[in-house]
Amino acid sequence: MNKERLVSRSGFSSLSLGDQMSLLQSAWMEILILSIVFRSLPYEDELVYAEDYVMDEEHSRLTGLLDLYVSILQLVRKYKKLKVEKEEFVTLKAIALANSVQLHTADLTEELQ
Repeated sequence: MNKERLVSRSGFSSLSLGDQMSLLQSAWMEILILSIVFRSLPYEDELVYAEDYVMDEEHSRLTGLLDLYVSILQLVRKYKKLKVEKEEFVTLKAIALANSVQLHTADLTEELQ
């Protein structure tokens, strides 16, 4: 496969299904946490796990998720301070995917990164 053809078809959707699954399996936690952080930015001391599921400190304590709440809330506060935009979150997700696992061919890994 020549370099021009590789460049023109690079990107997540052009990867084989096996490579896509490997990437997602390796990076799912980072991607989910980044999504929670982004959704939680407009809130104070609450984490938005989904549109209809918001947890505060008390709810997190009652469900045994206080450590997770505290850790993710620290990230929310840091990203708020940095004023991270939506496009930057998308880029961070892409970086998490690209760096999560080596693909079957070194050329594809390098091109995706």
